[in-house]
Amino acid sequence: MRLFGMACLAFLCLLTTIDAQSIYPLDSFPSISQFDRTKGVIEADARKEFYEELQILVDTTGRFTFEDIRQKDHLFHSNNTKENYQHEQVYWAKLELQGQTEDSDDYLFHFANATKGSSWERVDTWLVHEDGRIDQSSTGNAIPNAQKPIPSEWNMVQCRLEKAERARLYIRFEGVSEVSKLVPQQLSFHLIHAELYPGAFYDYPFQGFFFEEDFYPFRANEIVNHSFYTDPNEEATIEDISKHWESLPTQDVFDLVQETDKVYWLKTRFASNPFLTGEQLLNISYYRGDDRYSFDYVDAYISDGEGGFTHQRTGDHIRESERAYPFWGNFIPFHIYPNDTLDIYIRLEGADKNLLMSNMLLYHIDSRSLFPSQVGQARLYGGFFGIVGVQFIFFLLLYLIERERTHFY
Repeated sequence: MRLFGMACLAFLCLLTTIDAQSIYPLDSFPSISQFDRTKGVIEADARKEFYEELQILVDTTGRFTFEDIRQKDHLFHSNNTKENYQHEQVYWAKLELQGQTEDSDDYLFHFANATKGSSWERVDTWLVHEDGRIDQSSTGNAIPNAQKPIPSEWNMVQCRLEKAERARLYIRFEGVSEVSKLVPQQLSFHLIHAELYPGAFYDYPFQGFFFEEDFYPFRANEIVNHSFYTDPNEEATIEDISKHWESLPTQDVFDLVQETDKVYWLKTRFASNPFLTGEQLLNISYYRGDDRYSFDYVDAYISDGEGGFTHQRTGDHIRESERAYPFWGNFIPFHIYPNDTLDIYIRLEGADKNLLMSNMLLYHIDSRSLFPSQVGQARLYGGFFGIVGVQFIFFLLLYLIERERTHFY
């Protein structure tokens, strides 16, 4: 009897340990105050990905309601979708959360895989609070951006947890568009700081931070909340476009499939704030700093505040000396004054048919990083190819002297 009691106690301790490990403590997510705003550089992707923390359930009928799911907690199991994800199925997931010990706070969840546009047609969430309250929200690609709880091309939901509160987040994932270019490969999503991803929000609420990664030539922030119009006759003027933009058949950035021999117009908007004033730089590419994805002609029209536009031109067929910003990349400079809002229209013509972009993204470039990083890259590549060149000359001379073929191998 004593042994049985000890076994039961050990089992209960094991369950408690497992349960404790399944709770994600939000104290472990770095607060925005831990990022150095004076430096303004984020050296890594500052997101928390949830995958292993998720418990999942496959809804083979697609008909389970939230009330049904709360009665089926025992059917949830560990997340194995990296090896066995099926796009046609409806999935449910649950995540245990523990609020910060010091204060109540809001938390922003972005529902996408590692590729930020890889999301679902519909994502429904229910946050069950410790006191029994339930907060419900819905987002997804099938919902127009303006009607999402957080208007954006990204699918985001914000949840508030009280101080040290334990809560459970249920998520229902359904549907992948047949024409989507970015398809989820597993069930996972992220916890993010809005301040670090201004490009996910309209008017670009920049807070002074740029992302820096070693394999990109300079620092930049990705912007996704711009829309495109495909000009069928390739004859529209800026006056036509600006006057009729709201009635034109536009497409969002993750919906547009780029084609050759097409002329595109895009529109974006910037609202100044204490961190976004003065001279700024934009670039259009698939990857930041990759000039393979470009256009022959890039015409930018920037609102002047008096109903007109200033025009500038760049592109692969424009000499560097004739560009608005003389640099190898096709950069678009603009100046934004305090308390100002700028509409920017960009006409894109002449894409490389061999290098079409899955997504035509905008990048806000940190001009401070341009030339130092270019000098660093030039030294790196110069040193590498210099060594290769010296070796080639050495073995060529050795062959000429000794006439031995092996020096060529």
